[in-house]
Amino acid sequence: MPRAKTLSRNALVVLVTAALVFAGAEAAPASIGAAPYAATGALTTATQKSFTPKISGSAAVGLTLTITGKPSGSTLSYKWKRNGAAISGATKSTYKVATADLGKKLTVSVTSKRGGYTTLTKTSAATATVVKRFTSHSAAISGTARVGSKLTAKTAAWSPTPTFSYQWYRNGVAISGATSSTRTLTSSDQGKKITVKITGRKSGYLTTSKTSAATATVAAAPAAVVPPAAGTFPAGAKVDYQLGGAYAPPAGVGIVTRDNSDSPAAGLWNVCYINGFQTQPGGELVVHARAAQLVGTGGGGRRLGGRVPAGHVNVRKAIRDRHRAQQGRGHVREQGVQRR
Repeated sequence: MPRAKTLSRNALVVLVTAALVFAGAEAAPASIGAAPYAATGALTTATQKSFTPKISGSAAVGLTLTITGKPSGSTLSYKWKRNGAAISGATKSTYKVATADLGKKLTVSVTSKRGGYTTLTKTSAATATVVKRFTSHSAAISGTARVGSKLTAKTAAWSPTPTFSYQWYRNGVAISGATSSTRTLTSSDQGKKITVKITGRKSGYLTTSKTSAATATVAAAPAAVVPPAAGTFPAGAKVDYQLGGAYAPPAGVGIVTRDNSDSPAAGLWNVCYINGFQTQPGGELVVHARAAQLVGTGGGGRRLGGRVPAGHVNVRKAIRDRHRAQQGRGHVREQGVQRR
């Protein structure tokens, strides 16, 4: 019985082999050593999954373009084209825009090869028409970073000169409506840093934006200057008699005497004169003072009146006469006034 089982198994193997040979007999090779899969004919290849290459970067002379959307796991080759015509030597995955491209549009064809798959070539959409770039451009801010102060966007370094637009930012966040070349700082800016983005536009050139360096942190507005009470002479105040032009009064000065053509010193009592000590040709000195009070209100940097009011008399006639004698020319008049 065991012998019979063995023979049955052998017989089964022979039958299966015969069936296989019979099924492929029509395509079977004459050579006994031929590969068994040859009987099935040529192998078929799969189709690659489609892809869409895209050009990344700005189409401007001197800039480099790259490609996105490429397939992975394949051997890739590239061909850059100018208005549809292949560019000699432009076969890399990046392309530096040349002067010859000016006024043209660029595309790139990407070919993907992979074992067991058909070769697939895809072409990108065209770039915008190639333009020039500004040879220089910058953004800067001038002005003091303090509430109430005006900041100005500086654009002198752009070449050639474009049409500008502006956007101001507070700590990196665009400020609504702040699109002019200047910005007056408000309380909302206090404690923040300010920048400005300047955008230049010109036909035939790449639209370009530059953002300035940030300002210092915006400080609070200076304390309001409260003028002296009207008609009150500041007790113990120092007097600064300024000849030859106005200047910042030293600390501790409460009364400033200046030529009537100069602006008053804010927050101080001001006395004006005309041709003080003959420092101006063709004029005369007029000083208005008062022992207990100044003539007029004088508050908030206002100049005092030019006439001696009723109830006051001249008390410095001797000084006036001395000035006349010393000068020997012209007419110097100094009016000192006090209450009768």
